[in-house]
Amino acid sequence: GNSMGLVGAWVGALGLALQRSTGHRVGERGVLVDRERRRATVLFEHEESQVGERAGQLAIEILEECLPEVSWPESGWARPGSLAERWANFADFARALVMPVDTQAIIDAAGRRGVPVIKLERDPYEPIRGNFRIRMNSMLMLGHCGARQLLDGTFAFERSGKAVGLLSGPQAVARAMALLQLPGSGPGSASVLAGENYRIIVSNHQVVGVFDEQRARPWQGDLHPDWQRLASRVSRSLEVGLLVLTAATPDPAAAPSIPGSRVADLAVAPELDRFLGADSPMLAAAMDGFLEWLFPDPASARVPIVAVTGTNGKTTTSRMVARILQASGRVTGLVSTDGRFVDRAQLAEGDEASLMGHYRVFESKEIEAAVLETHHRGIIVYGFAFEKCDVAACTNVSNDHIGEYGLDSVAEMAVLKRALLERATKGVVLNADDRHCLAMLSHLAGPRVCLTSSGASAAELAAQHVAVDCFCTVESRGDAPWLMLHDAGQALPVIALADIPATFAGRARHNVENALTAAASAFLAGVAVEAIREALGEFRMGLDATPGRLNEFSGLPYRVIMDNAHNTVGMRRLAEFTDSLGCDGARHLLLGGQGDRRSVDIRLMAREAAGHFDHFYCRDFADMRTGRPGRVPGLLAAELAAAGVPESRIEVLGDPEAAIVEVLRRAEPGDLVVLNVTRFEIDSVRARIESFMRGVTGDR
Repeated sequence: GNSMGLVGAWVGALGLALQRSTGHRVGERGVLVDRERRRATVLFEHEESQVGERAGQLAIEILEECLPEVSWPESGWARPGSLAERWANFADFARALVMPVDTQAIIDAAGRRGVPVIKLERDPYEPIRGNFRIRMNSMLMLGHCGARQLLDGTFAFERSGKAVGLLSGPQAVARAMALLQLPGSGPGSASVLAGENYRIIVSNHQVVGVFDEQRARPWQGDLHPDWQRLASRVSRSLEVGLLVLTAATPDPAAAPSIPGSRVADLAVAPELDRFLGADSPMLAAAMDGFLEWLFPDPASARVPIVAVTGTNGKTTTSRMVARILQASGRVTGLVSTDGRFVDRAQLAEGDEASLMGHYRVFESKEIEAAVLETHHRGIIVYGFAFEKCDVAACTNVSNDHIGEYGLDSVAEMAVLKRALLERATKGVVLNADDRHCLAMLSHLAGPRVCLTSSGASAAELAAQHVAVDCFCTVESRGDAPWLMLHDAGQALPVIALADIPATFAGRARHNVENALTAAASAFLAGVAVEAIREALGEFRMGLDATPGRLNEFSGLPYRVIMDNAHNTVGMRRLAEFTDSLGCDGARHLLLGGQGDRRSVDIRLMAREAAGHFDHFYCRDFADMRTGRPGRVPGLLAAELAAAGVPESRIEVLGDPEAAIVEVLRRAEPGDLVVLNVTRFEIDSVRARIESFMRGVTGDR
């Protein structure tokens, strides 16, 4: 264990050193040692992902040559040329991707001011090339949605459109100087005797410093007030937040009108790092002023963000929250595993619940609030698109996806999901009925916490958690169960469960829990109870609103429900719900599983389904991802039999797509058919059902 940790530390240190040698400013590193598995995970910072990856590869290659006695695992990557050639190739590649000091200074200033920053030339974005560029590796998006500002170097395109022409070259600058009537810029200016050059740095229309070009150091004197007024006038006239005006003068402390003084140049996209170092107070002051000019109110740089994670219920909860925010009058962006939406219009299909999908929301100028579903894979592979969110919620944590990405237990999965909640500034919503969610409570400091429960009352929760004063629970009001909010001792009735269509009068317990989480999240985000009531009152489960989640098809002589129960908890809740439905005939379940799941998880799904249906049809999901075809149906069938289901009621169907129609053919009037599907095949299953229905009814 000690030797693994030591070698891992060397890899990390060398990976940082290689990057720093080419100009990349990185410094953080660490090693995680798993002695049981004899595995060390090396962590080190990178500013650009490909540079970081190549630095890690090269670090291992160097150490392999230096430490031939160490048993190195087979890496699998190509190693063309000598080690010296590989280093040279890395250095050329890395130097071309160094971010300017100016750009880092802007990022640092944004951090001090609490303004969101997205690097537009870094993964997952592609580098941006072209003659229009002011400075490579410098393009940023500051702020979200309608407040966003696009920067190239130190130039803000949308705010400073009036000055764009000055970027075309010296002639355009000379014309602008003449129009501004700057000293020495008129006819005969070439005959004026020039003094020494001083760069006057103007930020947010105020002079923040003067740099002595001849002596290569900041000038320590007092700039004459007329120079200050002139610099401020130019900055305001050109509508730029950052400007460098070069004064050629014998003495900056004297007025611009003295003989030998003139304005030699002005730059509306100044590269301050050409003469100021990364640790220069003048550079920091200039960028602080620039950020104040861009965002006088830092809060205006953001839109309200509600982020939702968990194992089950993320998508439905996110859709509920989005509907509530819409009811409150905000244009709302939503990303989930179903796609990307603005209000009810779908802009993209597929899984958008990670970094790039979140970025796309922040790019949209029309969006006024964002709801971001965030799954474990997005966090562990891509990280976060935001430093802070207003509210974060965790619906539950169960054994799904265990064994992926080095997550070997539910507790480790909970720690990963907790990382999202730690970014919340206004509030966190936790499911008090889930022990892994509840365990997060002791790790959260700062934001207000709201606990939800479909089983415990607010009084019971308050007695157990004295530091919490916000609860969202199901409690009786009159003779009916109601969704209730409790805010610092004040009871706020929201809506009867019978009036929330998605809960099927409370029978769909998982949607009761989703509604509790959604209501609590919106409440902590500042939404009025009336808007929460309105949105939940019209939220229905359907193919348009919640594809693959309790979707019912009518028009056949029996009831058909399609649902994406893809793990143990999902199957348990689906079985609970279908048990509550009246059925005069037999209950059929088409049961499937994903090929990339652990055998134990596939068996547990079958165990949850056993005893709740009369006939079981086992299949692979149409999208296997990975795994041997036929493995999943065999595991499902064997576990059903072990759970006591007669073998005569279990059938393995070999063709996963044809299985849909096969089950529909076997159903009789009065039966209940439940189709277990993945989100990847919802559209194809829907088409097969509708085609079958047309054949049955003769509607062609």
